[in-house]
Amino acid sequence: MRRLTTDRFAALTLAGVFGFLSIPGSVLGGVVAGPITNPGNGHSYYWLSPDTWTSAEAFANTLGGHLVTINDEAENNWVFDTFGHYGGDSRHLWIGLYQDATNWHWSNGEAVTYANWAPEQPSHGYSGGEPYTLMVSDQWWGGRRWDDWQNLPYWDDPDHRPVFAVAEVVIPEPSTLIVWSLLGASGVTLGWWRRRKRAG
Repeated sequence: MRRLTTDRFAALTLAGVFGFLSIPGSVLGGVVAGPITNPGNGHSYYWLSPDTWTSAEAFANTLGGHLVTINDEAENNWVFDTFGHYGGDSRHLWIGLYQDATNWHWSNGEAVTYANWAPEQPSHGYSGGEPYTLMVSDQWWGGRRWDDWQNLPYWDDPDHRPVFAVAEVVIPEPSTLIVWSLLGASGVTLGWWRRRKRAG
């Protein structure tokens, strides 16, 4: 997962550095729960309300992140254990993996180094294509497994259960912010010195 740009970080409050965010009310419409910190990597995760993959990814962008990028089995298990039964029910979850004309990619741009496809998946079983990825509930293949699916807010089980989503946000460490602040102050000072020199 790429780190937030300084512009995106500016939209977050300083409280975000210490584990919680102040988000405008208009943004909170899609957040069911979070942020929740993964102790394995220190990243913040949000459980988002059911939606299509593209809409969920766009909403994750407003939080300063993307749909979750899963780099190994430990993170896969943490995401499922944390959000797959959130609220006491079994859930399907969108993750950030999608397919273009050539290959599968993570929405944050990272290389795909880990996958946990269910048996015989990805299947591309529908004529309209299945270029997006969800983590199925434990009612299917024991859970934790991935399935390719269409851009729909529900999955192809008998009940057409809704597909929630998990967003991942990486907040710059305080030391990084200090460096950016010092660089910004240095730029202002240098600009003032050059203008004064030309004026003299």
